[in-house]
Amino acid sequence: NYDSVKFTDQGSPTLLATGKAGFELMGSWEYSTQQDSHPAFAKKDLGYSSFPTVAGGTGDAGNLVGNTNNFYSVMKKTKHPEAVAAFLKLQYSDEFVKAQLGIGNLPTTTNTEKFLGASASPGYSKYQFDLVKKAPSFQLSWDQAYPQSASTPMHQAVQQFFNGGLDTDGFIKAMQALPTA
Repeated sequence: NYDSVKFTDQGSPTLLATGKAGFELMGSWEYSTQQDSHPAFAKKDLGYSSFPTVAGGTGDAGNLVGNTNNFYSVMKKTKHPEAVAAFLKLQYSDEFVKAQLGIGNLPTTTNTEKFLGASASPGYSKYQFDLVKKAPSFQLSWDQAYPQSASTPMHQAVQQFFNGGLDTDGFIKAMQALPTA
């Protein structure tokens, strides 16, 4: 009954931390979630791995999908360009990068690499950084790339596909029908 467990209410992270789930397909923020909610588990037992390959499958196993950390989109015609510039300058500062690494996040900045050794989990941070750095292709998670208006139909289509209610063609049609604005 996997589709009834939520991440947002600590359901799936708790199942993992208490040994009731063997693994969780999750984003990079899982480390900081576990570090905050289940610190002993994060320190001693939490591991990480690339998504398993399928024998005879196609594609490049080095390609990535997801998000390494928060990112910011700014409208070109913003009414407050000075405020946006100041905000972004803060978000890419050495102090911000160090603070994010300190809680287990991996900022996507040009200055991140020099601070990896001082992160909450240097091994995890370096592993994740290298995956991104070496990826031939990187696709942002759909739920981050599409507007909020696409959220419900997207989640419904994913659930229906995994539960067998949609075949591959039906899922593709549902994704093509998502609102883009």
